[in-house]
Amino acid sequence: MGLGLSAELCLGRGFGGGTRVVGVVSSDDVYTGSEAHWEYINEGGLNMLLRYKGTNKDLFGRVLRLRKGEGSNGRLQEDSRFQSNVILPILDRFVDFGSMVQLDKAVVQKLNTDGSIQSSRHADRLSAKVKDLDTSNAGTEGSNILGMLCPDLTYCPDGVSYEIKLKSGVEECSDLGISRFTFLQCHDYPKKRDTLSRYNPVELFQAVLQGDAARLKAQLVHLRTASADQKQNNFRLLSGGEPSKVSDLDLEKLGEVLLKSPELFARLRALDFLAAGEVTEATAKRLYDAAGCPQGLSATHFEEAYSGYGKALLERLQATQDDDECMRVVSTAYEGMKPELGLALFLLGRTSHDVSLIVNVRSRRPGEAQDVFTSLRYSEVNSAGLWGRLTVIDTDIKPADRMPEYCQQLTEYRNHKNAKPLVDCVKGGGSVDEGLKAVQKALKR
Repeated sequence: MGLGLSAELCLGRGFGGGTRVVGVVSSDDVYTGSEAHWEYINEGGLNMLLRYKGTNKDLFGRVLRLRKGEGSNGRLQEDSRFQSNVILPILDRFVDFGSMVQLDKAVVQKLNTDGSIQSSRHADRLSAKVKDLDTSNAGTEGSNILGMLCPDLTYCPDGVSYEIKLKSGVEECSDLGISRFTFLQCHDYPKKRDTLSRYNPVELFQAVLQGDAARLKAQLVHLRTASADQKQNNFRLLSGGEPSKVSDLDLEKLGEVLLKSPELFARLRALDFLAAGEVTEATAKRLYDAAGCPQGLSATHFEEAYSGYGKALLERLQATQDDDECMRVVSTAYEGMKPELGLALFLLGRTSHDVSLIVNVRSRRPGEAQDVFTSLRYSEVNSAGLWGRLTVIDTDIKPADRMPEYCQQLTEYRNHKNAKPLVDCVKGGGSVDEGLKAVQKALKR
């Protein structure tokens, strides 16, 4: 017995999803005996993604996103409300959250020990503190577990699907011209990285915003090069293959798709400012203390913060080109807000810092029905038949109990001993690339 959903929803044509549970994924649609009808795709710190591979037509082209960590399901409805009422109005056609569904607790428990799924997971995920799917019934009654049934964003006939972890597109350290991402690379090297990525998110954002194909291509090449290191995860191929072997031609097609959506990068850049810069982090620390150091904020806090302050603030940030001025605007605005609301906007910015972008790039087949792919949010990129789709993912609420880390992160990165060779080189007139080589030389194992 399958999921009673409309064909329109199953094709992923509806946006938002909201907090309403719209169906039940039956036990028979998860397992037949010991055979699982879902296969492992990927996971992050909070969620695991499984792709349907069974025979129920209502579930074709769908993925199931399940929460990890005891009690984390209780946040799913809050996150769904946050996404529908805050993220969706900002990012609009560039998000597709799917719909909330229920599963039997026993089935989810079985997934936690299923050899076909567990053997596909990375060793780091299996040894992490939070590793198992939540089976606590948090946020539900009876023996049900909540999950999100979403469109399979890797669905791209005759094409390629990429995942890009963009990171902050703000020039937060204009005195040095070094991005937060580059400082993080130094901070994590060589313990968590075997190489240092030359990718610069600020350059990628500006290339798209200014329509500079050559500048964008250079950053995509940096992402491709870095992906040869298995510990770098900012550029992935979701349709199979090695990202480090993507051809120059395919990179150019990827660049064409990105260049068609400068409005998305303008919106993400504005969101990034909400948590950008050392002054803003220090201001957020004061807000956090004044709010009583909460463990988390509700969707209501984010809704009130966005409608009362955030919408107008983001519009102003999009209209301002100078990054330093934008950071001053944000920190000043926070000083005049209720602590919980300023804190909510800061955490909204932290969400933006950690989103991923799924990019589908495909060529239209002769005689193919255009409306089918238009309904799936694909858009035409050029007259040669290139089509693309951009979808922002990983837009969950960031927990307020991470504020002690967030409030000093950039300062910690800048002042970390691993970054000293880089900073010294740049201050001495050298380039960032030369500085990264100095870091590698100093820390070479």
